[in-house]
Amino acid sequence: MVPCKVFLVEAHVRRRIASMPFGRFEVGDEDLVVRSWLLPLIKPLSVRKESVIEISVYRRLNLYRLRVKDSEAIFSEVSLALPYSADSMVRELKRRAYPVVDLRKGTRQQHSKRVEAAGCCN
Repeated sequence: MVPCKVFLVEAHVRRRIASMPFGRFEVGDEDLVVRSWLLPLIKPLSVRKESVIEISVYRRLNLYRLRVKDSEAIFSEVSLALPYSADSMVRELKRRAYPVVDLRKGTRQQHSKRVEAAGCCN
């Protein structure tokens, strides 16, 4: 069994925020865990791998963000902001066979195609 990989994140859980470097996102073979380190701002939340439906990685306001959709809605109010490139996290999630939807690439091209199809900027 490979030990879990820990990533430093800014974790938003409901109305609480564990800012960087106090937010932790742990990727394991069996589950995903969000927690805060040092300060008890966020109690550990974990979701089993079997209940993960989709993990979306996207970019908003110059930050990479990650959302986990699970069947038990444990992570429904969890959003992670990554103050660095999400490549290493996406690789780790895919390596452990989590269902990752990477929305970071091609968004500008997709937007320009929609604008051209609408014919509003000719």
